[in-house]
Amino acid sequence: IFQALKYAEKHDTKVAVTVSEDFVATVFSEPLKRALAQSSLVFCNEREACALSGAASAREAFPILAKQYSGLVITRGPDGALVSFDGALFSVPAFACEPLDLLGAGDMFAAGFLYGITNRVPTPKAARAACYLAMQVVTRTGARIQTGLKDFWTEGLNAATMEERLSAAS
Repeated sequence: IFQALKYAEKHDTKVAVTVSEDFVATVFSEPLKRALAQSSLVFCNEREACALSGAASAREAFPILAKQYSGLVITRGPDGALVSFDGALFSVPAFACEPLDLLGAGDMFAAGFLYGITNRVPTPKAARAACYLAMQVVTRTGARIQTGLKDFWTEGLNAATMEERLSAAS
């Protein structure tokens, strides 16, 4: 990991890392924290955020970790996500659904968020569209969306745009 981080820095490449499991944050705590501190963006779920910070909840872990890492996303399943990116701190709600299989939701969220920010989608909108993609994954069996991913991305962006319009009209 440290070799890859050095290579990325040498080539002015941003690095996103996902914690992947709370036991990783517990067993490999110090080297993992050093690697995350050198990353541009850290993805973790609530259990992983608690393991990294020693906090009891994502809400408690968020301000602690947001000070430590330049970019941070804590996914919280039906409670959406907490995001610290480009100087903004915000919460993004999840889309209500009846989940069938949680496998792949975090990966799909990360993929959607990264796709959005690398394509200059405003961060809150990218996060909301990523929540939409994660909802699409959990409402089917299996870790991946087999067809229609681009259409789901567009639907997620449109849902985020509609929310912006409704918020501005209030």
